Amino acid sequence: MIQEILKRTVAWLFAPAHGVSHVGIGDGFSNQTPFPAGSTSPPGLTALDKHPYPPLRSFPREAVFDPIRPLDARGRPEGRRDPQGAWHDAFVPSYTAFFPEYALSAIQTESMVRDLSPIQTSIYGTAHGRYTHPEGARAPRVWITEFNVDPLARNPRFSARDVRHIQAKAVLRSLTAYVNKGVSAIDFFAASDPRLGLIDPAFFGSAEAAAGGDAGDATGGKTMTAVRRLVGALDGARSVRRPRRISLRAISDTHGNRQFDGDGTAAHPPLYDRDVLGFFPYQLDARRFVIPVYVMTRDLGHVYDTGAPSSDPRRLDLTAERFRLHIGAVNGIGARIGARDPLTGATVPVNVVDRTRRGLVVDFPTTDSPRLLTIEERASP
Repeated sequence: MIQEILKRTVAWLFAPAHGVSHVGIGDGFSNQTPFPAGSTSPPGLTALDKHPYPPLRSFPREAVFDPIRPLDARGRPEGRRDPQGAWHDAFVPSYTAFFPEYALSAIQTESMVRDLSPIQTSIYGTAHGRYTHPEGARAPRVWITEFNVDPLARNPRFSARDVRHIQAKAVLRSLTAYVNKGVSAIDFFAASDPRLGLIDPAFFGSAEAAAGGDAGDATGGKTMTAVRRLVGALDGARSVRRPRRISLRAISDTHGNRQFDGDGTAAHPPLYDRDVLGFFPYQLDARRFVIPVYVMTRDLGHVYDTGAPSSDPRRLDLTAERFRLHIGAVNGIGARIGARDPLTGATVPVNVVDRTRRGLVVDFPTTDSPRLLTIEERASP
């Protein structure tokens, strides 16, 4: 029934006689289910819609055990099977999952990666992947048509300042990660809401007082300011005829910080911060690149600075950690390198360790919010 409604709706909208054949069409039936795919979409569908609100999960208490046998970190089958046929992992780490990229993490099988990845996979015989498409038609894209995080679900005692700080980081992380992985539209919810409002309440009062005039950008609050800085860093972007595949060839650190501990075996190692370092390149033109870099922490509600006053939301920020990044496919000779933090507006120091015609090595301080590493290659003589 749903498939038939979708098929007829797409056909009606694309019929020239109805005058709306130029619009894009998203499949709202796919908002909260992983089963729709490009291969089963009706011809003409523009995108699969998703609402990937991240859940709050506490492990090992909320670990899921089912008939699928687990694998250890080496890819070897492990675990024990209970009388009901469910497999139990030999080890489950202790940590809290509360982060916007949950749907990209594959912590659970129902992951958006299946429809964003260029690698085709199959779910119950249905082909999923970025390039899967109905016969004779283009592959639909993926849209996120509603999204946010709810910090008060993580901790009801968070202040309004805490909430705005967490949401600003979540929006920056979501935009850089999901768009980089292929999502072509993201709609955040909501503008004004007691728990999910992304615009500072002061803006609405200022707008009303302005009586139709300009309330001013500053009144929009932390999230709006951070997004404006992020978008500003992409100014001048244009269509690139020959895009490059910027690579992160290697990551190293000297601190060994981690998201959670393992059990001391190779089968169950720690999850190091370097394992979850987000590196999301964007190419602005033939010579300019912006690369958001951050540690994709598992818990945005974690208090790192326990000595800071509860009134300071910066206690929730990961203390900057330095990583050495080996970046490929850029000409480092004579290139201008810089970095800024869109959350704070501050300039971030970057130490260039090595330059070649095929890459760069930089020592870069990162935290749990994207910092924008910029590379501008020297113009050819």
